[in-house]
Amino acid sequence: MEKDIPSFEDLSPTKGLNLDERKVLEHFLGKTQKEAESLFQQNPYCYWEDLMWMGTNGFTFYCKSFFNYLTSIHAEGDAASVSALCAIVEFRLETDPQSLRKSNANALSVLTYCIDHLQSFNLQQDIDKKTPHRLQKLHKDLMKLKMSL
Repeated sequence: MEKDIPSFEDLSPTKGLNLDERKVLEHFLGKTQKEAESLFQQNPYCYWEDLMWMGTNGFTFYCKSFFNYLTSIHAEGDAASVSALCAIVEFRLETDPQSLRKSNANALSVLTYCIDHLQSFNLQQDIDKKTPHRLQKLHKDLMKLKMSL
């Protein structure tokens, strides 16, 4: 069993009062990183948004599972997950930059991977045209955050 699996409070800062956090608890409470990675492999579309609503410690723990999914063969052709990554990092930068400070090396690594392997995600020129720019900007923003540590 993994040590330091996030607690109820780590996942739900409002202690279950927020509807989004209740979904986080339903999906992730008691799960290991491997179990969470399996969730993303099975249906990433169902679980991405949960990474926005988790508390800092929950995000820091489970973002690795999503990042592992993105760098695996399971994410090939999954342009939507790359766009979701951008949305998650943008949201966390705005609402909880501490969570990205704690997971900075992992976040930088997955952004670099996505930038370097854009072709494997099959981005559609008309739909995903802003995604490469968003990835580059977020990489720069996280580098600045890293420098401010």
